[in-house]
Amino acid sequence: MKLKLIAVVFSLIFNYCMGYNILLATMGGTKSHTIPFVALGTALRIRGHNVTLMSAFPGPAANNGLRELVPTRLESYVGNYTSEWDLIGSRFRNELPLSPWNAMRYGWESCEALLLDESSIAAIKRPDASANNISTINWDVAVLDGAFPECLLGILYHENVPTMLLNTVALYSGSISRQGNPSPWSLIPYFGKDFTQDMNFFQRLTNVACLSIVGIMHWIMTTGYIQPTLRKYLGDDVPDVRELISEVPVTLQNSHYSVAEPLPYLANVVNVACLHCRPPMALSPDLELFLRGGFVFVSMGSSVRASGMPDALRETFIAVFSTLPYNVIWKWEGGVIENLPSNVRTGAWWPQQELLGHGQLRAFVSHGGLLSLHEAAYHAAPTLVLPIFCDHDGNAAQAAKLGYALVMNLASLSINNLREGILTVAMQLNNPYKEAARRQSALLKDQPLGSKELATWWVEHVARHQGAEHLKSTTRFMGVLHYYSIDVFAFYATAILLLVQTFRKVSLRTSALRKQVSMKIQKND
Repeated sequence: MKLKLIAVVFSLIFNYCMGYNILLATMGGTKSHTIPFVALGTALRIRGHNVTLMSAFPGPAANNGLRELVPTRLESYVGNYTSEWDLIGSRFRNELPLSPWNAMRYGWESCEALLLDESSIAAIKRPDASANNISTINWDVAVLDGAFPECLLGILYHENVPTMLLNTVALYSGSISRQGNPSPWSLIPYFGKDFTQDMNFFQRLTNVACLSIVGIMHWIMTTGYIQPTLRKYLGDDVPDVRELISEVPVTLQNSHYSVAEPLPYLANVVNVACLHCRPPMALSPDLELFLRGGFVFVSMGSSVRASGMPDALRETFIAVFSTLPYNVIWKWEGGVIENLPSNVRTGAWWPQQELLGHGQLRAFVSHGGLLSLHEAAYHAAPTLVLPIFCDHDGNAAQAAKLGYALVMNLASLSINNLREGILTVAMQLNNPYKEAARRQSALLKDQPLGSKELATWWVEHVARHQGAEHLKSTTRFMGVLHYYSIDVFAFYATAILLLVQTFRKVSLRTSALRKQVSMKIQKND
């Protein structure tokens, strides 16, 4: 026993001293983007690695034992940018919550805010040698968010750091398609619509139009704005950022066939959905008492503030909650609500995974955030989804297709249909949503290796081999003509056409000669 203990301690000390210097970084504009990075960083830290997380949000990294890097200018910019949002109100009024221009300008404005912070740029390029346990002056590997990775790729270009992506928005295929992965429009639904792979003709028309517009918007954002911004601050030798994305060898994809539709990825895409999911822990006795007898959990996540909803919508929620035969836990960031029903408790924060994994949970009312729906599947929680913005519609459509979620439109919500929706999802007997949630939970947990272990292995693999050139596909260099062999088909079609034309001409000439010969024979006779 003593020898085993000594061996374990020695192993931990060895890993701690020999650990890699790992940079995790996200330019995501909402706090939810940090959640899978914190989960991955924590797993890497336990393995003895020196992990730094860069984001615009103070707290998540430091609270989990990771070194935190929060550029002041970026934090300020993101705070001001998101303060203008009226997400629930816009969706309730059937308006676009975030305009295409606002989505595009975030890419270069956030990049410039970061580039203006010279001390943070230095810290991103190289680890702080004065920090504890940092023995070298280079990163062994950097894992960047697949959402707006261009700026960070430009900053790290001259440092020759092996780089990976963690694609937090699973339905966005722009980055992995540039790395050579097949991304046919027939299989890739636009994340902003409630489409799945089972699209009819008219939905496919809309899908192709939307994906084309997104591609054009990305080209304008990168070529017209981010590229000049990077070259303004870092020099003219920064390559085309789209080429830098193509050269990323491995993408950790926040997806899995148990929570999304399967797709034909290459070996350089690794599905690691539910990195942050874990078994529930014990709750306080007071809360346990409140949950006894069944409850409904209502949360709009970290990016959508429920307290910002219009008064009419808030009154609809309260009216519905007051008539439910269950208690309600409501994530509410605002002040005290007057005349709040006695069966409702509000709070700015609740232990979501503990509540979703609780035996007395009857239904989960969600905004359709990817992480929330992954947690719902993991904990087998039947879910009512009220999509708000960005990828929520796409995520909700995937969950509905898998059977564990019912989707409703916030713009057409009424007291009667909201109450009906919650009671349908919360049924105790013969509940198809609960049965589907249990099925998806079993599939999600039945893997040869957990998501955290798999992601950790791949990060160490890239660091160990100083990159992953062996995983880069030559398809990333192929244009449309080459990839789909359109030029080859054109060649063969032309060749066949020429052969047919030649054969036709030869046949006509042969026929004409035969006629001439026949006429001469007739004259001689």
